Amino acid sequence: MTKKTQKQNPSFDVADLAVVGGGLTGFAMALSAAHHGVTIALIDRAPKGQKGDETRTTTINPKSYQHLSDLGVIEAFEAKAHVLTPICEIRVSDEKTRPQPGLARPDELITWSNDQHDTPLGFVFRNAEMMAVMQDLVHSHPLITCFNDITVTDFSPKHPDYGDAAAAVYTETGDVIAARLVVAADGRNSPIRQAAGIKAITRNPGQTAVVADIKTAKPHHNMAWQRFIKGGPAALMPVDNDRLMSLVWTLPDHDAEVLIAADDASFSQSLMDHFGHGFGQLTVSGPRLTWPLRLSHVPLPIASRLMLAGDAAHAIHPLAGQGYNLAIGDAMALSTLIENAIATGSDLGAKSGLRRYAQDRFKETTAMTLATDGLNAVFSFGGPVTTAITGMGMALLNASPLKNLAIKAASGGLSKSR
Repeated sequence: MTKKTQKQNPSFDVADLAVVGGGLTGFAMALSAAHHGVTIALIDRAPKGQKGDETRTTTINPKSYQHLSDLGVIEAFEAKAHVLTPICEIRVSDEKTRPQPGLARPDELITWSNDQHDTPLGFVFRNAEMMAVMQDLVHSHPLITCFNDITVTDFSPKHPDYGDAAAAVYTETGDVIAARLVVAADGRNSPIRQAAGIKAITRNPGQTAVVADIKTAKPHHNMAWQRFIKGGPAALMPVDNDRLMSLVWTLPDHDAEVLIAADDASFSQSLMDHFGHGFGQLTVSGPRLTWPLRLSHVPLPIASRLMLAGDAAHAIHPLAGQGYNLAIGDAMALSTLIENAIATGSDLGAKSGLRRYAQDRFKETTAMTLATDGLNAVFSFGGPVTTAITGMGMALLNASPLKNLAIKAASGGLSKSR
C-alpha cells in the first residue's frame, strides 16, 4: 500500500485485527489489542501527525484512567509535561437554584466529593495533547502497522483470497486488508457500520454544543459543575490550572449560533447570567467551537467478523462527559475477547466471542444512553411541572443510597469488563 507508515512491524498476509479509525477510540482499541500480543492494522484517514483542535477536552473516570495507565498511555502523557487535571468534587444544579458553585451552600441538586482528594472522581485532558501521545505510541509499537491518509470504501466478512477465514477492508487505493476481526472505530456516521448493514437508532435533539476555555477570577479547587438550564445542560470542568475551566454548553441550534456570533464581552456576560458569581468573573479565553449533536445507539454492535466501538456504536449526549469512558469500556471488552480467544485457541473473529462482547457492553451503553437522553429531554424541553418533579427526584437521589449507584455508574462501575 503506497501510503503505509514504514516501520519495523512484522509483515502479515492476514492481521489478527484491523482497526478502522485513528481517533482516541481507534488508538485505544489498537493499543489494548497490542497489549495482548496480536498483530494490528490501523487504518486512519488522517495524515500522520495531524493535530486536533486545542480547545476540546475529554473527561475520564478512574476505571478508564487505570486502563490507560496499564497501557502506558498515562505515563507517556505525563512524560510530555501535559496536565491531567483531577476532579475532586462534582456539583449539579438547575436554573431554579441560585448559582453559587464556589460557596458552601446546600441548594445544589447533587454534590459528590472526595474529602481526602487522594482518589479523584475523574480526570480531564486536552484532546489534542492525548491524540499526539497516543499517535506516537501506536506508530512506534512493533505489532501495529499504520496506514495513514487512507479512506476505507467497503467491508466484507469474506475476503476474496481467504474466504470465511478473514474479513476484507477495501480502501480507496484499491488495496484490500485482510483481518480475522475488524473493529469499526470510524465515528457516529460509521461507513463500516453502513457497509455491514447494522442498524442504528438515531436522534436529532436540535441542539449544538458550544465549547470554550473559561478563565475564573476565583480558584475552582478542582470542582466540576453541571448545570441544567432550559434549552440544554452546561458544564464547567477544571483544566490545566486552578483558574481555567472547560465549558461544554448545549443549546438549541439557533441559540448556539447567536452565542458563537457574540463578541467576547457579550459571551462572558451570558456566562455570568447563567452561571452566577460562584467562581467570580467568568471570561471567555481563546477560540469557541461548536458541533451539532447527532446521537445514535446500536443495540447489537456486531456482525460477522466485525465489532463497533466508540461513537460508531454509541454516540451519546455530552452532558455527563461519559462518551470516551464508554469507548474505553469497549477497549476493555475487546481485551477480554482476545484473552479468551488466546486461552481457548479459538478464532479471534468467532461468533461466540462477538456475542459475549455485545452482551458485556449492552448494560452500560444502554443505561448511559437512556440516562443522558432522558435528563437532556426533561430539563431542556420539559415543562415547569415536569422539571420541578424531576428536581425533587434528584434531590431525593442526593439523600438516598441510590446516589452511590449513580457514582458507581459515573466511575465505570456498571461495566462488566475487567
